[in-house]
Amino acid sequence: MAARSMGYRVAVLDPDPECPAAGIADVVIVGGYDDVEAALRLADASDVVTYELEHVAAAVVEAVEGRVPVRPGRGPLLVTQDRLAERRFVEGAGIRVAPWREVRSVAEARAAADALSLPLRLKRRSAGTTGGARSASRPLTSSTTYGIGSASSGAPSSWPSASSSSRWSCP
Repeated sequence: MAARSMGYRVAVLDPDPECPAAGIADVVIVGGYDDVEAALRLADASDVVTYELEHVAAAVVEAVEGRVPVRPGRGPLLVTQDRLAERRFVEGAGIRVAPWREVRSVAEARAAADALSLPLRLKRRSAGTTGGARSASRPLTSSTTYGIGSASSGAPSSWPSASSSSRWSCP
C-alpha cells in the first residue's frame, strides 16, 4: 500500500488470485513461489522486484535477478531459509537470541534437553521453500513423550534417522 500511495504501479505474484494484495495491485500474476516462469512474467512487468516471504525458491530469485534488481536479493533469502544460518547471522550481529543447540541425532537431542531443560521445541533446519511451512517443529515437554532419556533408542518417526543429513535446532 505504501508503494501505491507514492504513485507506483504494483504487480504481485501469488498462488491465490484473490490474495489480499490483489485489491491494490495493477497486475496479479498467479503462480507458486517456486514458479520461475510466473516470476519472470512478474520481472517483465517490473522495474524492481521485492519479496516478503522466505518461501520463495532461490531459483526464482536467481532467475529474476537476471532481468531486474531483486531486493533484498538471493543471499538474504538463503540465510532466512536456513534456521541455523539465520540464528548464526543474528547472533553475529550482536543480537541476543533464545538459547539453542544444533541437533543431528537423538543423542544430541538428549544432550540439548539436558542443557536447555524442558520444555523445548525441535525445528528443522529447513523445510523446503515451495510455500509450505517454514519449519516443522515438535514440542518436547517430558523425557518420556519422545523417548528421550528412556531405554528405547527409537525416536519419533518425524525425527531424522541416524543416517539422515537433516539437521534440527533446539531454540
